Amino acid sequence: MSNATNRHQELKAILDRLKLSGMAQHFPDLALRAAKEGLSHEAYLHELARQEEAMRQERRTERLLRQSGLPVEKTFRTLDLKRLSPTLQLQIERLKPGAFLEHAINVIALGKPGVGKSHVLAALGYELILSGHDLLDANQHPCATAPRRQTGPAPAPGVGQAGQICLCHPG
Repeated sequence: MSNATNRHQELKAILDRLKLSGMAQHFPDLALRAAKEGLSHEAYLHELARQEEAMRQERRTERLLRQSGLPVEKTFRTLDLKRLSPTLQLQIERLKPGAFLEHAINVIALGKPGVGKSHVLAALGYELILSGHDLLDANQHPCATAPRRQTGPAPAPGVGQAGQICLCHPG
């Protein structure tokens, strides 16, 4: 028993040093399950790696949402799309996958105050982050006040105060 305890503690320490916190957290329970279910070593390792990857993706998404500066309350869950015209609803649905990012195309929302421009763009930014795109806070980026021509690969987008999703290189 002492040998198993030492090996358990040593494995946890190694995983922590390697910054594999998901594996360090899940390996004891998963090892028991693998032994009970007769999983192969490969199946056990696969599940352990899958859980590590899921935890890293979750932490990355949380970090990107925090760094984006987007208002947490302005998502598509809190937006009443029925208030918008069918044409606008269709355009929003077309923007959600983020295909426009590959071509470095800016999206600008125009309209009277209080019609939901910022809410739509913040919600769009939130969805883009959830789908794996980086998002800058364009309010603190030069292009929020002085648009410039895009050159090079498609950069991380940002949501500007003027109601635009800004496509500029970070920094």
